[in-house]
Amino acid sequence: MSTILACDDNPVITEFIENIFSKEHEVITATNGEEALACVKNNNPDLIIIDVMMPVMDGITAIKTLRSDEEFKFIPIIMLTALGKDEDIVRGLDAGADDYMEKPFNTKVFMARVRAHLRAKSLYDQLESTKKDIATTLNIVNSTTSKLAIRDVLKYITDQLAGHLNLDRSSIILVSENDQEASVIASSDSDNTKPITIDLTKYPEVRSAIQSNEPVFVQNTSTSSLLEEVSEIMKLPYTSLLVVPIIGDLENVGKFILTAKIKSGTLTDFDQKFCQLVAAASATAIKNAYLYEDIEAKNKSLKELDRLKSNFVAMASHELRTPVNIISGYLEMLYDGTIGELTEEVKELIKQALDSCQVLTDTVTDMLDLSVIESGELPLNLQKDLVYDLLVKTAMDFQSQAEQQDVSITVDDTSTDCEAYFDKSKISQVLANLVTNSLKFTESNGTITLSCANADKNTVQINVSDTGTGIKEEDLGKVFEEFYTTGGSIEGTGLGLPICKKIIEKHNGSIKIESTYGKGSKTTITLPKESSDRTEKLND
Repeated sequence: MSTILACDDNPVITEFIENIFSKEHEVITATNGEEALACVKNNNPDLIIIDVMMPVMDGITAIKTLRSDEEFKFIPIIMLTALGKDEDIVRGLDAGADDYMEKPFNTKVFMARVRAHLRAKSLYDQLESTKKDIATTLNIVNSTTSKLAIRDVLKYITDQLAGHLNLDRSSIILVSENDQEASVIASSDSDNTKPITIDLTKYPEVRSAIQSNEPVFVQNTSTSSLLEEVSEIMKLPYTSLLVVPIIGDLENVGKFILTAKIKSGTLTDFDQKFCQLVAAASATAIKNAYLYEDIEAKNKSLKELDRLKSNFVAMASHELRTPVNIISGYLEMLYDGTIGELTEEVKELIKQALDSCQVLTDTVTDMLDLSVIESGELPLNLQKDLVYDLLVKTAMDFQSQAEQQDVSITVDDTSTDCEAYFDKSKISQVLANLVTNSLKFTESNGTITLSCANADKNTVQINVSDTGTGIKEEDLGKVFEEFYTTGGSIEGTGLGLPICKKIIEKHNGSIKIESTYGKGSKTTITLPKESSDRTEKLND
């Protein structure tokens, strides 16, 4: 039923309007513009019929005031004027009136004009309602995509739905696989975080929605045949309700039901369509939330497995060290002739065994280093220092081995003043590993060059280059993977470069390798010139 406000200081006019419209519409009256404005604020009518000439506040002033208010500017206004008062008609239409009627009235024409404006107002209200429905639905979609906890997603949906439709309760129900049991897992009128089990025998409307997989709409619970079985044994607190299955790609997640209930008044067909729209939009959000929780659970499990792996590697490495050291000790005694003279053939076999023990010792050491780094317990003694000095020391440490292999190892002295922020012992370990690799793959008359330079104002670059055999293109992207080796006759643990990478990353630096197969390789390391806190302040 539409509401019409009739405003005229002549009671005969307002009584006439009441008589012709009160059968189909609610009619409220006012005697001047000031009263009319108060009635509009209190009743928000669908149509206003107002006279031009009135005491206290005339109709023109009242129309202008209404048209300046965003809340009421689209209410249709029919202006009443005396016959032949064309000047009043122009003033009224310019002020914002939509139409006019001249006194005395032609009743049929008057009623037809009122019906026309009420139809227009109804269409406008539907359009505004649709806009609000779409805005709320988009808000639900946008907001739920940013929420990853399933409880937050479901509670947000029920709260938004209840607020938009002025519901006394909106809830989401999770149905068991056999459709015999159900739990309320979110509700607009409760902050309870634990699911509440419900007896489906007391909810025939929910059972019907489960069985048909279609919405169930009960406009009047007191006259619904569907609810007869429960209305006789329990007092139904709601006058109108909607039950909408949430349909989507939720096979591996569960079956969900959306409900909307009010204690007074009636839900409409538009409300049903909106609930279906929300249900459809909710399906994706629910699936994503469950997928996120599943991923989080698997991630937590993987982290635990990774922790157990690191603990096992550390424990196994410690346990291996003792027997390997004992074996190496006895082998050295045999090789040195401490126990007795050996033939050259036997000594060669023992030498091979010692070399294998050394490989095993290196592997154990690398595994221990890796487990310490992965556990996050690698301590760093970070200090600002000259990189060039560390390169010189590294070259000197390997000079003897390089000479034995007839390989030249040099330090480029183009930049000697490069300072970086690093742990000297850990970067020494990285450089030693890189030089060791270069010596393995560089033949006689080859060269290994160490250099450093200021990459930019924040970082220093260290290069280790060689003229060795290089790395095949298909292997280049895998060299930092744990236990990966390029194959060939030269053995390795496959842990050296992964350890280097993790150490450099702990320094907030980076490492990369460039190589041309058959010509050599170049490893580039970048290290920060300042600590991370200091760098952030410099960049502000």
